[in-house]
Amino acid sequence: DDLKAIQGHNPNIALKIRSGKFDAGAFKKDAKSIIDSTWYVSGAPLKTGEMRTSLLQLGVPQNSIMVEEFAGY
Repeated sequence: DDLKAIQGHNPNIALKIRSGKFDAGAFKKDAKSIIDSTWYVSGAPLKTGEMRTSLLQLGVPQNSIMVEEFAGY
């Protein structure tokens, strides 16, 4: 809810919440510019690692990918 409130006050923030397997096509469709966006990724270490690798392969600079890993739910 806090992130949605922040998004409502800042037109430069687009919040997209996804779960499940990474789909590069969905991100290409949702992002104005994949490369010029800052990506915040959180989840289990294996999944965040997969996401980081996929974003890098799409051309996203490493310093534009912010990752928070946590184990267990």
